[in-house]
Order: sequence, then structure tokens, then C-alpha cells
Amino acid sequence: MFKFKCLVRTHVRADDYAYQCTMQEDDDQGYRGVQLNKSVLKAATIALILNLRELAPKILPIGELLRYAILSVSGRGKDYSYASILFSCDC
Repeated sequence: MFKFKCLVRTHVRADDYAYQCTMQEDDDQGYRGVQLNKSVLKAATIALILNLRELAPKILPIGELLRYAILSVSGRGKDYSYASILFSCDC
């Protein structure tokens, strides 16, 4: 059985797309419901990547961290920066 040793939380709700991706509203009949729009996928993607970026140094072996660092510096790795996700996601 696995046991968690650390907890990571990141918040993206300060961004407009993340704040407005879920809204609680009343419909025409007065029933309260939740409305989801397309930007919920973008908010979830960015939150997951930010969480993994924070958690990876704590759980990955040294060899994988070195491999990631070498690929990032050489430019052969994929660009998972916050800005690249925010502006390139077609969600």
C-alpha cells in the first residue's frame, strides 16, 4: 500500500478562464444548477501540469530528474510552460 508523504496544491482560479469555467445559476424554473463551459478543460490541464511540476522533484528518482533537466536545456523536450499551455490549448 502506498502512503502519501507530501501534499501539493496549486490554484489557478485567479485567471479569468478558470474562474468562469463553472458557474452556479438558477434556470428559468428556479432550479439551481451548475453550468460548465469549454474552459474547464484548460483550467484542469494547467492545474494538473502545475501540480506535477511541483510534485515531480519530490517523487522522481535522480536519474529521471537529470534526464528532464538535460532535455529541457537542450531544447529537445516539449514546452510545458504555463504561457504555452494557456495560449495554445484549443479547449
